[in-house]
Amino acid sequence: MFEIRRFQQALTRLKSFNILPQHVAPYSHTIILWVILGYLIRVALIPLVPNSDSLTLMRVSFVLKERYQLIPTAYPEPVTYLFAFLYSVFDPFLSKGVFKDFFMNTAYTPDLLSVPFRLSEPGLFTYLFILKMPFLVFDLLLGLTLLHLLKDHKQSLLAFKLWMINPISIYVPYAVGQYDIIPVFFIMFSLYLLQNKRMELTMLSLGIAGAFKTFALLFVLPITLFSVKEIKGLKEKIAKSLLLIAISLFPIVLSKIAVYFTPLYYLPTNIASSQFDINGFFGNTLYLLGKPGSPPLIGLFTFGLDYSISFKTFALFYDVVYLFPLIYTLLLLALIYRKNISFDILWKSILVFLLLYYASSLFHQQWFLYAQPFLILLVIEDSRFLKAYAALIPLYFIYVLYWAPEAVAFIEAIGLPSVQFLNIFRSIFSGVCIFIVALIILPGNILEKIRGKQ
Repeated sequence: MFEIRRFQQALTRLKSFNILPQHVAPYSHTIILWVILGYLIRVALIPLVPNSDSLTLMRVSFVLKERYQLIPTAYPEPVTYLFAFLYSVFDPFLSKGVFKDFFMNTAYTPDLLSVPFRLSEPGLFTYLFILKMPFLVFDLLLGLTLLHLLKDHKQSLLAFKLWMINPISIYVPYAVGQYDIIPVFFIMFSLYLLQNKRMELTMLSLGIAGAFKTFALLFVLPITLFSVKEIKGLKEKIAKSLLLIAISLFPIVLSKIAVYFTPLYYLPTNIASSQFDINGFFGNTLYLLGKPGSPPLIGLFTFGLDYSISFKTFALFYDVVYLFPLIYTLLLLALIYRKNISFDILWKSILVFLLLYYASSLFHQQWFLYAQPFLILLVIEDSRFLKAYAALIPLYFIYVLYWAPEAVAFIEAIGLPSVQFLNIFRSIFSGVCIFIVALIILPGNILEKIRGKQ
């Protein structure tokens, strides 16, 4: 009780630091109670759900901490530096025997057996807790950002509550163990800065998000178009656009400079032979998922194109139309040709793009987190979206069973074809995403007819 009381007192002081906006400051105790509720759930999940993604981040960060060498992976380097720094700070509390096989000529057949062996390492859960500590910070900061984005106190409080108990925002960081909560926060913080017309800081925040997750860079051009829309001269538009894009790229350039001065670490060749392995070598060639080349670039094309629905024509050569870049092009053209772009239109356009992406592409579990704050804003603005959003959540958790071999085996064991069974619900998920997009972009009078009103 004493610790909870101190925690309440500390959070109440947020008001004096202007962290809470004025319109919700009188409701600070309500916010505190919801923070406590949300954090009890999150902290309870941290040690209960170790995941291969968490082990991957631990492995790369641990090697950087111990050897001052970097394993090139599909993960952007800033997150590796962040976790290596945290492990260095908490080094006195860490077991020294964890992950000792990282520096040995160890082979697992199959490679997936490495996961249960490493989960049995003494002291691993201390590493796991330290790994997920930053998620708790950025999680709360994102909730506070939602409070600032909405100006009505009832809407702000409802958005904050929905965020603190949002199953996706809890599941992705604390069960899947992915760090996407960090770039998602910086994306939403960039929108807050944009709302307050602080353009350079907006692009810097977006650049930081892009340094942690390349996917965030997709929002640079839409936000740049929004920022220069009111500038009349073409030269002035181009100059301002180039400046804003340069600012957004600055964090990435800075991280690449750090990488240039960091020696690379190569894993033994007998581990590199597995297609499940993240990094390997043969001579000076790096491998990702069994393919030689630069892991970040391979990841970019794999996730952006190979995961997208595509249409092949009947040409004599391999002529393919990828849906992912097609959707992105339509987003940019819609913003270019629109005379005026309001802040609401901008974030709804980003949400439309995200929903169409989820509907038409294979997406990993953590990527659905990007849409969550936008969906919350949408539901707060118009309650007619609530039913469709509520339907997306259970459909999402059925979709992620793709990554749970035990669940797939169970479906097979009860006599159902697992792939077809999961794909049915995945198709329904895509249908709901497209339906929400239709509700956003169709004129109001058409929507009234859809709802049965004249």
